[in-house]
Amino acid sequence: MRYSSLSSAMNNIYNFTPEDDHGLRDLLVQTAVAKIENENLLASQSFNDVLEAYGKFAKDIIHALHKATVVIWEIDLECKVCAQVATIPIKARVYDAKYWIWI
Repeated sequence: MRYSSLSSAMNNIYNFTPEDDHGLRDLLVQTAVAKIENENLLASQSFNDVLEAYGKFAKDIIHALHKATVVIWEIDLECKVCAQVATIPIKARVYDAKYWIWI
């Protein structure tokens, strides 16, 4: 989803859905949070304009970021040539059981 498309979707969803209808709003927030972390969405002027214009959307994003849980585990990899073992830490943020964002 392009930044302008995301901004347009936010405009439509937050203007035309009831506040207690979280289906589309939650999906939009999860998409925006992923793009903020992975694609530098905050560099987009259209996205920043939307954040300034729609406080509820900005509030929902902040709440989603706050709820995120960092999950850390380690994987041991063994070299097939020298048998040396390297431990690799894995980190991810979980915003919803369906959505993982690797960090």
